[in-house]
Parts: sequence; structure tokens; C-alpha cells
Amino acid sequence: MKRNFSSFARKTATAALTAAILLSGVPVTAATSFSDVSGHWAGAVVGRWQGKSVVVGFEDGTFRPDEPLTRAQFSSVLNKVMIFLTTGVNTFSDVSQGDWFYEPISKLNAAGILVKTDGEVRPNEALSREEAAVMTARLLSVSPSSGATTFADDRAISESAKPYIKALQERGGVSGQGNNTFNPKGTLTRAESLAFLDQNITLLLTESGVYNQNVSGTVVVNTQGATVENMTVEGDFILAPGIGAGDITLRNVTVKGRIHIFGGNVKLSGTYDDVYNHAQGLKLELSGSIKKLTSDFDLTVSGSGSVEQKIGVNGAVINIGGYSAADGLPSDWDAPSSPGSTSGNRALPTTTP
Repeated sequence: MKRNFSSFARKTATAALTAAILLSGVPVTAATSFSDVSGHWAGAVVGRWQGKSVVVGFEDGTFRPDEPLTRAQFSSVLNKVMIFLTTGVNTFSDVSQGDWFYEPISKLNAAGILVKTDGEVRPNEALSREEAAVMTARLLSVSPSSGATTFADDRAISESAKPYIKALQERGGVSGQGNNTFNPKGTLTRAESLAFLDQNITLLLTESGVYNQNVSGTVVVNTQGATVENMTVEGDFILAPGIGAGDITLRNVTVKGRIHIFGGNVKLSGTYDDVYNHAQGLKLELSGSIKKLTSDFDLTVSGSGSVEQKIGVNGAVINIGGYSAADGLPSDWDAPSSPGSTSGNRALPTTTP
């Protein structure tokens, strides 16, 4: 099914992110109405999806938008956005396997997203604004940025958190409160968490289908069977772990940011400036061209396209149509752009699956 999402994009993102909010530590049923959102500034966000069974609240029918969000709850939020598949070894003294938050915390820890202190997670403590920023930046693979932020209380921001907050600020992902203050140690409410995620993820695709309209910010896809075509994405494009080994296709998509790949049997058709593979065992088929391809793991690219620059992180080998930097380069490979570089460009031979 082909989807046009000028308004659908924002609604789908809000729906999925609202659905991701874990509103209590025990299972509850989906609510069709909430008694405490009418007239609230977040009421429109919540109310738009009350009839779609994507917002769950407390057993008494409330949403409690102004309650602080806990560290465990935000971990559950982020896990449901990306759908991480790898569970790490639990080394935390305050997390047990029987806890409802064991899985999301273990998965976020394995993914390097969790903020932890001295072997503890403090899962039931309220999440601070700077902690939320750090975790969100890591979730979206936002590179830390050096220097001070422009917030009036910049000195109050922890030195470990400042590079992430600075990076988010540069891309419009964090906003100040009154008098241009960030209030880094302040807590994040449940309503604010929706607004914060909505500010950083413009479109979250959770259903298979064909999508083909421009997006002003970052796109996250966490499901297999999606085809995105003939559109412009102003931010990053993230193929989340939840895609697993399923098919995902990008066809003639202009991505102004970077394409981050964490999962999927990925098919790229068109011209792409910056692609970064974070997934081990990725299958990447290219029809078109990539200017810069970076990979954390060994990677073989199939298809009929071309790659201008290859960057293997920590010794990872990128094979282009069966060749790698460790092999003798084939005769149709262009000369490297500089001495010692493995950059080059050649047409990739068509392969048979």
C-alpha cells in the first residue's frame, strides 16, 4: 500500500512514540479516554490516538502527564522505538531478571545507550533532562560536539553530557526552558518525554508499505517490508535493529544527513552521500552509488552500483563485489584519491542471490 504522509508522518510518529511510553511497571489495558488530559498542553498529542489503542495509561484511566518519567520507563520507551534484539549480560546490582524493566535495560546497555553510575542503573529514580538527552543522542547515533552550548546555564550541564546536548542543540533536538535555560538536572515529565522524542524523530515507520513524501527531520524504520522512494529526508535515516533480517528498500531517496543501518536485508537504489553500517552480517545490495561507506563489521556489497570511499572501522573489511582492500585491486578500479587511501570507484558486478 502506498502511503502519502504530509500529516500521516507526524501522526504516525506520535502514535508510535506514544505507544512506546510505558506508563507503569505492571501491564495495563489500553485506554480509550483519559480523565486528566483535557485542557493539558499535551492533550492533543494523546487525544489524537486515544481511539487507536496505541496509548496505555494507568488502571484508573489516567495518563498522569505531569508525573516524572523514571529511568526504567525511558529505557522501555527507547527500546520500543528501535526494537533492539540483543540482550547483554546483566552486571547491575539493582536490576534482577524478574524485574519488568530487565529486558529494556539489558538491551540498551548492550547497545551502549544506557546512562549508568557505579554499577547501578537506579531504575526507579526520575530521569533528568540531561540523561534523556544523552540517551536519545546515543540512540540516534548523533556524534558528540565539542564546545559550550548556548544555554544560559551551560556550566550546570555535566561535562560528560555536554557534548551530546551541544550536538542535539545544533540540530534542533533540544530546547531551553524559561530564560534560555536547559535545566539539566531537572526531571522530565511523561508529557515532556513525548514532546522531546517528537522533536528528534520526525517519522517513525512501524508498518510495511510504500512511503513517498518528503520529511523535514529524522526518519526511523523499525519494521521489515517498507519501501521508501522518491523523497527527500532533511535529517538522518535510521534502519533500526527491529528490521531484523527482513527486507527494506530505499529507492531514489535524497538523505541530507547520514543513513545508519542497524538491521535488515537492505537494498539501495539511487545516489547516497553517507552510509554507515552498524550491523554484523548485513546484506547490502546497491544499485546506484555511495560516496562514503563506513562499516563497523566486515561487509560485502552486491549489486550493480559503485562506492567512492570505503572506511572499515577497527580493521573491518568492506568487500566490493567480492574484492576487499586486502585483495589485489581489479584492473577496473580507479586509482586511490590519495597515498595510503583505500578510496576508489568501480562498477559492482551483478551477483546472483
